[in-house]
Amino acid sequence: MAHLPGTPKDWPRDEIGRPTWITALPHASGGPWFRLIARAPTSATETEAALAERLLTKFGAAAMPRILEEHVPPDARQPRDVTVGRPRLERTDRRDILAAAWAADALGVVDVQLAAALQIGGRDERTRRRGAERLLVAGRRRLAGLGVLPWSCWPRGNVPVDWWNSPVFSIGLKAWFDCYIDPVRDVLRARERVLAAVADYERKIVEARNRRRGSDDVDR
Repeated sequence: MAHLPGTPKDWPRDEIGRPTWITALPHASGGPWFRLIARAPTSATETEAALAERLLTKFGAAAMPRILEEHVPPDARQPRDVTVGRPRLERTDRRDILAAAWAADALGVVDVQLAAALQIGGRDERTRRRGAERLLVAGRRRLAGLGVLPWSCWPRGNVPVDWWNSPVFSIGLKAWFDCYIDPVRDVLRARERVLAAVADYERKIVEARNRRRGSDDVDR
């Protein structure tokens, strides 16, 4: 696909957090993306907006390619939640669990540092570390279930520490590209062929009209 510029924490990202080495691929910016860390919508509560701003300040905007559910094999899809009452943490889109997965797996923020970054409380360091681990596990599983790369490439989102160097990630990214970007390129190429044919037809009409005018001038 393309040469990876170092580790994910070194990747330049655009204004909404997409790695620019991916968006630089032809038409890739038009594919489906999932925004892990972003500003809260205007409909968000004051608490949600404050959390979103804090995560943006701490980690920056982040977005990664997403393979939509209809293109995920049935046996790899996340099962429906049959829990009665409050859904399990991994079945939610809580900003802190998504940020935990990005911070740990892309930025290398783990353990005590992750707990501090997410402002997880607790009576001691062990409690805070366990709280961060709980959010991290839930975030990985949630992103895997949503088809977000790289987490959807590994069972339950348990990515290896150097997932960006893995051929598994390369295969997942190529699948995303083949599924969403190549069809766009095919459509654009077809449109270019149609426009070229129309332009050629119009050119021939003009040339024929000019020849007729020249012939009329000779007759006079």
